[in-house]
Amino acid sequence: MGENNIPSGNAVILNGEKLAESNIQFQQNILNNLAQLALKSKDSPSFIEDMIKLLKPVLQIDLFALYEKLSDGSLLLKAGWGWKEGLVGYTKLDGRQSSQAGFTLFNGESNGFETRFSAPPLFEAHQIKDGITAVVPGNMEPYGVIGLYTRNSQRGFSPLDLIFLRKIANKVGLALDRHRVESSLFAAQDERLVIFDSISDAIVIQDLNGQFLYANQVAAELLGMPDSDTLLSMDIRDVMKKYMLYDEHGEPFQMDRLPGRRALKGEKRAKAFVHSVEVGTDTHRWLEVKASPVMDQFQQVKYAVNVFQDITEIKQAEQDHAFLSELSSLIAKPLDYRALLHQISEMIIAHLADWCVVHVISEDETMIEQVATTHKDPEKRTLAQNLQEKFPPKPDFTRGAYKVLRTGEPEFFPHVTDEDIQQISSCEEHAHLMRCLGFRSAMVLPMIARGHSLGAISFVWGGPNGLYGKRQLFLAEEVTRRAALALDNVRLFQQAQNLNTELDTKVKRRTAMLERAVEKLNNEITERKIIEEDLTRSRALFSDLFDLSPDAMFLVNQDGEILRANVQGETIFGYGQNELVGARIEMLLSEQFREIHFSHRENYHTDPHRRIMAPNMDLFARKKSGDEFPVDVMLSPVKIGDEWLVISAVRDMTEQKRIQDELSEVQHRLIDSQESERLMLAQELHDGIIQELFSINFQLSEIEKDLEQAGLKEISQKIHTSSEMTQQVVQGLRGISRNLRPPALTPFGLEQAIYSHMEYFQEMHPELNIHLNLTPDGDMLADHQRLVLFRIYQNGVSNVARHAEAQNMWVTLDFDEDRIILEMKDDGKGLEMPIRWIKLAREGHLGLVGTRERVEAIGGKLVIESSLGKGTLIRVLVPLPKK
Repeated sequence: MGENNIPSGNAVILNGEKLAESNIQFQQNILNNLAQLALKSKDSPSFIEDMIKLLKPVLQIDLFALYEKLSDGSLLLKAGWGWKEGLVGYTKLDGRQSSQAGFTLFNGESNGFETRFSAPPLFEAHQIKDGITAVVPGNMEPYGVIGLYTRNSQRGFSPLDLIFLRKIANKVGLALDRHRVESSLFAAQDERLVIFDSISDAIVIQDLNGQFLYANQVAAELLGMPDSDTLLSMDIRDVMKKYMLYDEHGEPFQMDRLPGRRALKGEKRAKAFVHSVEVGTDTHRWLEVKASPVMDQFQQVKYAVNVFQDITEIKQAEQDHAFLSELSSLIAKPLDYRALLHQISEMIIAHLADWCVVHVISEDETMIEQVATTHKDPEKRTLAQNLQEKFPPKPDFTRGAYKVLRTGEPEFFPHVTDEDIQQISSCEEHAHLMRCLGFRSAMVLPMIARGHSLGAISFVWGGPNGLYGKRQLFLAEEVTRRAALALDNVRLFQQAQNLNTELDTKVKRRTAMLERAVEKLNNEITERKIIEEDLTRSRALFSDLFDLSPDAMFLVNQDGEILRANVQGETIFGYGQNELVGARIEMLLSEQFREIHFSHRENYHTDPHRRIMAPNMDLFARKKSGDEFPVDVMLSPVKIGDEWLVISAVRDMTEQKRIQDELSEVQHRLIDSQESERLMLAQELHDGIIQELFSINFQLSEIEKDLEQAGLKEISQKIHTSSEMTQQVVQGLRGISRNLRPPALTPFGLEQAIYSHMEYFQEMHPELNIHLNLTPDGDMLADHQRLVLFRIYQNGVSNVARHAEAQNMWVTLDFDEDRIILEMKDDGKGLEMPIRWIKLAREGHLGLVGTRERVEAIGGKLVIESSLGKGTLIRVLVPLPKK
């Protein structure tokens, strides 16, 4: 042994006597007392303190140490006796295996002093001669080491001492580990409670009797309590007496169907929607309630955890949406506006008010008319009607319907006091009737359409618990907006019907004349088509596929060499069979097409298929005589053996071109005829009917003055109304006359005609944002070109208003060196452009077909760009007349 080593002994004296078999019971008593101490202690520090008090008198050892293993691997002198003051709780020992305690910790073996261990300076300072150590076990890793030491070199430790010390260490380890687990559990429980308190949903825990064991602050506030302690102190039955519960269908909610009750019976994830009404305040809430059971170790229900989510705003939004949907369905029905507004008032008292009054401004804007007065209580409905009849709104009153109609601004009274009623009422009887009906909260909102006030709707809560807020105000504004649009649409429809009736006779007469002219032209076109089809069929009867074809037929190889020609080919081109066979097919083309035909022929043979040759070009062929004539060429590939050949069917289009030119001329004459008819009709309206109506209107004004001087005011008022209606008819006829023949077109040009028309058009369609960019045309355009371009513009903007559902429209008129450009663009719903124009006609887009015909009539070009959802662009390019 070195001087730093302490020799180990072989005996231990406890209570002053050597350990013997008779002391086993004594040791067991010590261990039992230690176990009881572990159960009674509240935490680790108190247990360690009590353990020292228990062991010190019975062990009678010079030094006792409880070492705690630290995270850096060292050992802290946690507790003990016999050590110098200030060392316990602060002194650290080497935890490596070279020390006795470190070896014990790493190997899990109880041991005594041996020569392989070096004594630390702490032991030398305390003159320790011998000692034993044992591991204090833990759950995941050892807690540390327990050591017994003596200064008496004659007092050694036996193997039985090591066994006894190991038992003590095990008891200590169990106690410390239990305290560590309990501390973690308490911390987790506190953390859960903190989490529950921070959650925005209400959380309640119930025992098997349904009583509350825990409730967070949100739950307390939801159930009308100031805090959770107050809620937990109350009996669950007293809490439930404060509310009436209903299910989603409005039926009383059975208590045993509550999710908490179902969870206490073992149902997992119980869920229900509950509509609660607080007794006394009539406060409504919608709750989504979820509950889950908490099981014990025997899988028996121990608690039920309830989570309440307030979905009142969601339910209210659903109810508001359903109400507005029902209102929209009602507005869509064809009703008289009085009946419509009465039904709207009935819907309002079912959802948004206890009673409601609807006032409407007369169409001549001379008076306010009450069209509906409804009350939720049938017994009070008559009382409400009497109130309105006896005390109607006063025009000069600073509150109510007249003020709302004057200003166009709503009036909002969230809480009406008795003093407010006194100020609103005109006398005590008036105030008494208002109190009888109930007047707790009110709103008066204007019905506004197209910038004009049409009337007002008054909403009133009369019950003790009804108060209007922002939600109800927003909903009421939407109701009045829709009611105003419906009222405005009904009136506009009636006005349009009256105007249409007056013009219907003359328009029908002119339309019949135009229809007869169109029918006559269609018959001529049909006869021409029948003649052409008969000619084609008669030729087919006397020809076969090639030689007897009415068209010139040529069989051509890939090099462009003619291999065969039919008799018609010889006849048309003037060549003999021997001149055609072996010659190049380009010989039969006009010189302007020969060079480009070489490359086209090579490209065709890379993808041979049946098609028309040069579909976008006017193709001309050349006869032997040098004469050129228009042709159509159909190319059809045919494979003979391994070689691809092409059958070229050449048709002389001279006659078809002549017919097409004649049809185009007929079409132009038809358009000119239509414009002449429009001009004549406009002149007749302006010089005839409108002047006559002016005369009638003047006579009515004279009659009105005579009647007024005679004191017959009622008849005079009727004559005045008739005069205004006559003036409206004159304005309508002037609009028709302007559309038939724009007065500004000839004297002022296309630009001014568009400006003039757009002023009238903007008045008729204020919902459209119009953007004009017009260049004056001066004298650059002929009269017929101006008229055609104006008609194209008229048709374009009319289509936008009727079909496009657009918010913006742009009209551009511009010039370059040799042409005029007219563009109309919108951001509406657009349309899908077909490949062939005939499909547009079949789908009813006759306006676009007519536009194309007009453009072609003046030698122009029409470009239409449109797709679904991306608006439409119409561009017209017309060459300027040569000076």
